[in-house]
Amino acid sequence: MNQRDNVEPETPFDEATDIGEDRAHPGRRFRLPSWKPLVFVLGVLLAPIAGLMFGLDIALGILVVAMAFTTWMAWEGAKHVAPEDGARLRKAAVLNGAIAVAGVVLIILRQAA
Repeated sequence: MNQRDNVEPETPFDEATDIGEDRAHPGRRFRLPSWKPLVFVLGVLLAPIAGLMFGLDIALGILVVAMAFTTWMAWEGAKHVAPEDGARLRKAAVLNGAIAVAGVVLIILRQAA
């Protein structure tokens, strides 16, 4: 038995059956995203609905949580990229954090009024 007998034939349908396989690293499957991006996406999607149903303060609270998770993801992601890109991600994380803090201040001011 030669080496060619062990290789499956290449067909146009092979790409459709390779779902989940990382082409850059054969044999390694894609990892599912962590729960942090899911919190961000849900926050952005639910905030307008919550704003209509429950009021602006609830919507701002949901957006603040989403922005906090975005800050966390950007700061953590900066550790896994090139130093120049990491510096840019940290700047974005600081800006995101400042927006989240501004949202909290706005909620407090609205409650005090």
